[in-house]
Amino acid sequence: MMTKTNSVEIKSFEVISATIEVIGAQTGSKSIIRKYYSIGYKKNGNKYFKITGIPEFYKTHAEILAKDAILISFTIHEGDQITIRTSKKVGMEAITCKSDSINVMFYQQNADKSIDWIDAMDSVEITIHRPKLIELKVLPEYFAAQEDGVKNFEIRKNDRGYQVDDLLLLKEYDPEKEQYTGRFLRRKITYITSYKQQEGYVVLGTKKI
Repeated sequence: MMTKTNSVEIKSFEVISATIEVIGAQTGSKSIIRKYYSIGYKKNGNKYFKITGIPEFYKTHAEILAKDAILISFTIHEGDQITIRTSKKVGMEAITCKSDSINVMFYQQNADKSIDWIDAMDSVEITIHRPKLIELKVLPEYFAAQEDGVKNFEIRKNDRGYQVDDLLLLKEYDPEKEQYTGRFLRRKITYITSYKQQEGYVVLGTKKI
């Protein structure tokens, strides 16, 4: 299936739930090409999938196409953070981004058409970080400081796998009554550092959602 985007001829590689469906250039039929991707998890828990073999596929099955651009589409969840890397530097831009999908176009960045930019697509790695919602117990005085906006950090034991962009549900806890008050605040982690902290502890920079 041929697609036109801003007068640029593209070949579409559609990734759905980390499964690649390559749309046939001539018939418009779809076929799952499992050899062109791998999926896994990084040490920090981020999910990623790596697309390989694009140059091989392109040269074998898309010789009739002008090598102007490649479009990769994949599903996401609202709030997902996306990082995309290629084996070499190529032009890249998100041409559409919705709450449940994103379309990224890769193209010839250098005007010198003698450079076979498609070879730079030998490995495309897409990392997806899905922010977690983490509940934390907060004493009234610290809760009030967060609520008033004079405190924009939390010092915590690093036992929850905290990451930037994770969401915190700060629940006020009354130590005298030994129960939660029912009040809570939502905050987003903007920064993490262990600098000059007790071993195993981190400072979480926070901002109001």
